[in-house]
Amino acid sequence: GIFSSDTDSLTCSGENVLTCTYTTDSNSYDGSGRFTCTGYNVLPETSNTQQSTVNIDVAVIKSVVVTVTPSSYEVEYGYGFTINSVAVGGRIPFYLEFSKLPSSGVAPQPIALYNTDTSKTPSNVVVDTQRQTLSFTYDSVTSADYDDAGEYTCSSKNRAAGNQVVEDKGSAIITIVKDVEIPQPQSIDVDFDSSFTVNFSLNGGRPPFSVTVTNPDGNVILSWTRSSNSNQCTGTNEMTCSISEDEADYSHDGTYTISAKNIAAENEEKTATSSFTVDIFKNVTASILPAVDSNMTYKAEQTITCVVNGGLPPYQVDLTLPNLEVKTWSRGISASSSLSCSGEHVVTCEHSFTAEYESDGDYICKGYNRVRSSAKRYDTANVKLTTVRGIEADVTSNSTNVLTDGYLELNCTVVGKPLIRENEVTWIHSNKDIDLTGNYSTSKADDYTLYSVLVLDKPSVSYDGEFTCIAGNANLSKIRVTVAEKEYLKV
Repeated sequence: GIFSSDTDSLTCSGENVLTCTYTTDSNSYDGSGRFTCTGYNVLPETSNTQQSTVNIDVAVIKSVVVTVTPSSYEVEYGYGFTINSVAVGGRIPFYLEFSKLPSSGVAPQPIALYNTDTSKTPSNVVVDTQRQTLSFTYDSVTSADYDDAGEYTCSSKNRAAGNQVVEDKGSAIITIVKDVEIPQPQSIDVDFDSSFTVNFSLNGGRPPFSVTVTNPDGNVILSWTRSSNSNQCTGTNEMTCSISEDEADYSHDGTYTISAKNIAAENEEKTATSSFTVDIFKNVTASILPAVDSNMTYKAEQTITCVVNGGLPPYQVDLTLPNLEVKTWSRGISASSSLSCSGEHVVTCEHSFTAEYESDGDYICKGYNRVRSSAKRYDTANVKLTTVRGIEADVTSNSTNVLTDGYLELNCTVVGKPLIRENEVTWIHSNKDIDLTGNYSTSKADDYTLYSVLVLDKPSVSYDGEFTCIAGNANLSKIRVTVAEKEYLKV
């Protein structure tokens, strides 16, 4: 008869010579091994059963096939990952190497190496003779960083048909993903007119592809892309960028903004920003206008301008007046400031007033700023102003009347700064033949005022006319005097 199943069959034919054939359709490695064929017959003479057995060793031959899972994998920075490698073949593979491909030009260093030809049989490579497999699980990365990204390969060899050595490879691409970040750069202090360089770092997975820096005025001073040839930024996942400026001035003072972009997990574009501050230091200097000692006109409007230049920005300005009163401005607290000022690094302050006699004296401007230990913290400038007033003469009225037996008194006030001497004040009459010498006297009331008095007792009618008070080169001040005869009643 015939034995058969879905996959196997045994057929025999012949009489005294029985030929049997076993056939299997199974593609499993379970078919490998020793097959035993036993034949039986009965001897007629004794009716005893006889048997004979032969062995056939069968090997299922297949070229090795390597499978690596996952074939590609996004791994969050700081997290672990696992790669499974399986090599299957008949005969069972005798060699397995698991490696991470390094940068070009460097030979890979095996992470695991199994080779029965050299008696390398590490325990972390699992051998399954029944399934004709070698397997290795890479799970040693528990906190991935950028160095763990790359291509991992598994190579395996076996002896297939004809005892020929065949090889297969599989690989997994590991991508370390992380939102781009910019560690806080360090702010710097720079002396005015000096050059400076600011270095900052950033990182991300996938690598950042764009970096920009804007200065305090909002202008872009660095614009780097991965496709550009600029060397202002270098590196892959971990990058370093730098900006440099020559001859620092106040325009470089302030906050600089950094922006960087990358493609992170699930191909999502991410943006990070950070900033740093550049403080420009400069010895403070003060100046004052008027710049030289000068005069100011009495009762005229006068302005003192105080200019303080420094970096960091000046924070206080004092203006000391001749009477020692101090006008003060303080940055940020204008409500308590008695001096009007404006400006950042160059602070301009103005003090306006009407010139009086007491406005004479020294005006002192003093400015302060915060500086490094070797720099100047404050500076002063001063100017001396003198109030001047032209000589003016003024009589008490424009006209007056007097009788010949009366008493005439005329008053003239002379003012000026500087003041003329008393003997420089004279009186004259419109009748040039009349000499008034001895009829007037002049005295000093204060540093800026003279009083001159002309007296006539019982003036004659010849004094009728204009009296003029003359004070140096001042204006002429005149008064009309009418002298009348006194009439007596006759009885």
